[in-house]
Amino acid sequence: MDLVRVSFTGRCREPKARVKLLTYLRRLAERSQRYLLAAGGGSSIEMINRRRTGKILVADSVASDARVFTDQAKDAGLRLVSEPDAKRATFAVLPHVRLAGLDFPLFESAGVDRDQKRFNFVFLDCPDTVFLDGTLVQVGRGDQLERAEIELPADLGDWIDLLFSWVKFFHIGDFAWHRGEPLPNYAEYRAILLRLQDELGPERAEAAAFNALLATFANHAELGIGKEEAYT
Repeated sequence: MDLVRVSFTGRCREPKARVKLLTYLRRLAERSQRYLLAAGGGSSIEMINRRRTGKILVADSVASDARVFTDQAKDAGLRLVSEPDAKRATFAVLPHVRLAGLDFPLFESAGVDRDQKRFNFVFLDCPDTVFLDGTLVQVGRGDQLERAEIELPADLGDWIDLLFSWVKFFHIGDFAWHRGEPLPNYAEYRAILLRLQDELGPERAEAAAFNALLATFANHAELGIGKEEAYT
């Protein structure tokens, strides 16, 4: 199976906005879980809400521009360090943070012996460090907080572009992702979402667009299950 790696960044400081977005994504997690169980596999959805203290290392990769990250960290009085195992990476050291978000396996195929990739959408909650508060992160090597990413089958590439376009358009204005190139398909999807918003208004357009992308995901999953059953 051909796979593509998608990395993403963004920052949402408003807690209520983060909760609203995660509530939508929980619906995707539950739909994914339904197809995993139907295929005979296990599944777990983790709602993340945990506090960490000590030497918290936040990589410059969580920002869209590493140089801006470094300047902002210096302005905030944070200590900057480099780790031997992380080439070309600089880390800001925080004494404590809270992680809040969602982690779940994203259904890829009906083959239960295959490793279903987990979708991690977690925010850094650190209001005392304004430039990092609300930043999307992912736990990496040695509990370092790094840029979020997911590995997907190539045939889900257009769908993840649609999902991330929805996130950027309705929820996180500076959200960005990279799948071979920056913001693939966003110009096209943005035009569609803009027309939908003009027709329905922001709230109804947001809900309708998410329902559509959820239906697209369901079609992909059911097609995969159908192909698997045809081979058995």
